[in-house]
Amino acid sequence: MRLRTVASRSRKGCITCKIRRVKCDEEKPSCHRCRSTGRKCDGYGPPSALSASTTNNQTKDMHIIQHTPQLTQAIRMWMLPSFDRLLTETEYRSLEFFHLQTVSCFGTKAGDFLLRAAYHDPSIRLAAMALGSLHRTFLLEGYDQSRQQKTQFALRQYNSAIRQTLNLFSRMPEGSTDVLLSMCILFFCFESLQGHFKMAVQHVISGLRILKQQESRCQTEGKDALLPSNIIRIMFNTIESQILEIDWGLTIPVEVQLALLSPSQLPSVRMAEETPCTLEGISESFGFLYNQFLKLLALLSISEHSEDGTVSETLAQVESHYLNVKRDIYAWSATLDRYLKTHPVDERERDDHQASNMKILEMWRIMMGIVLKVEGPLFSPSTFDKYTSDFSIVVSLAEKIISLTTPTHSRPNSDIHDCLDEEGKSRPLMLKEETCSPTRPASTSYIPILPKSDPSLPLSCSFSVSLGILTPLWIVATSCRDSQTRYRAINLMRRSRRREGIWDSNLYSRLAMRVVSMEEQAAGIQEGAEYRAADIPVSARVKAMTGRFCDGREGKVEFFRDGFKLSEETVSW
Repeated sequence: MRLRTVASRSRKGCITCKIRRVKCDEEKPSCHRCRSTGRKCDGYGPPSALSASTTNNQTKDMHIIQHTPQLTQAIRMWMLPSFDRLLTETEYRSLEFFHLQTVSCFGTKAGDFLLRAAYHDPSIRLAAMALGSLHRTFLLEGYDQSRQQKTQFALRQYNSAIRQTLNLFSRMPEGSTDVLLSMCILFFCFESLQGHFKMAVQHVISGLRILKQQESRCQTEGKDALLPSNIIRIMFNTIESQILEIDWGLTIPVEVQLALLSPSQLPSVRMAEETPCTLEGISESFGFLYNQFLKLLALLSISEHSEDGTVSETLAQVESHYLNVKRDIYAWSATLDRYLKTHPVDERERDDHQASNMKILEMWRIMMGIVLKVEGPLFSPSTFDKYTSDFSIVVSLAEKIISLTTPTHSRPNSDIHDCLDEEGKSRPLMLKEETCSPTRPASTSYIPILPKSDPSLPLSCSFSVSLGILTPLWIVATSCRDSQTRYRAINLMRRSRRREGIWDSNLYSRLAMRVVSMEEQAAGIQEGAEYRAADIPVSARVKAMTGRFCDGREGKVEFFRDGFKLSEETVSW
């Protein structure tokens, strides 16, 4: 067989052209090809030993050198004419991180529209760069307070975005509010990542007021809006639901509570019976229905503490509205069943992201099923005693969700899991060894309450504002009086290192542990002992926890039992 000869190529071109695999004109000191395209020519380097060996037809060792070009000057993104100026390297990297990582925190559809808005509007782009920079630091540094030194760029961009938003608000024509609402969403995320939850909520309230003003004037955004009204409503529904879930002093000012909590009149999200049988449509529909359900609970809470005739008049419609929402939730559940029947398990779990979303919906369906089956007062201390098996399924689903959404890291195994006591110190969680005797054994030998550490649990932090897992885990930890199930929930919360909007796994695992410790002490439960719901009498249970966010990373929390305040504490995170 004849060997085909290959013409030798010049190897004297500049490093940049070699990396780009294009012909270099070899002009010195920097080639014309690089200069004409706005690139920095990285020079020619020393003569290659490989070239000499080729000339002499001698076999030499080949050395492969990997060159990673650095962005050492401003970059112009020519494919996006809306960019009004050059980007520095830091700005480019921050926007790139927002593009590749941060937008996924909002869900597929909302994230796509936010990304489009960031690339087309300079004000949103400024906020997106600030958020992308801070998000990257949070994922890498987590709760480390020293990371503040690494967020100076993000803070500068954030302050600039705030100033631009104020200017925009002063000259914004009526009806053109999609940019302002987008900024409220991004500012909420930025403050949440910093742990400044009070300020985060204030941004949301500003956005909700704008939405209500739009609704009262029957205004919707035009076709050319960067974020359509239904996308904006989806994002605000999710965040508003978080505020209502936590209910730290309701956080919403009294003078606007009724206006903001009244059911939405905008047909922005499909009702359950019209929901398309797609995973995205099912998730959007549940977010809307769940938000309406929480508003009803908040309105009922207001009515219990108000003698205002206007409030009573408004609440006369609550009962019929509750029946409608309940009917829609059952219809939504039937739609989810149809989806499960038409999509085999292997198809649903082919993609980790889709499998995770599916399990989140299954977990929330179980939680709502429990709530809707409750007879009598929803928040009675013994309301959830017969749902231990359902709570256990919820925790198992949360474990699977974390394993699907988190890269696997190696982590040393241990025979026990640590959890936090009321002073914030770690202590082992153990169970007494089980026996066939119906009474508690006198032996003090213990076995771990949980299996060995799961190496798939995250070492880095995660952040999102879409439907999450921390709310169900919090309900299990504080409302389920089965020791094994509630400690699994607390431990999973603590180790998950998640922040879902203003829900923080580190903070709420500590608060849940505080509730558990108070109940165990009041019931005379020995530390580490196994118990069931019947072992904790109603008189020993913590019936309510209220609080309020303070400036910075602090809050005030109050614990109640039978209408009496047990304690008032300051918490920080």
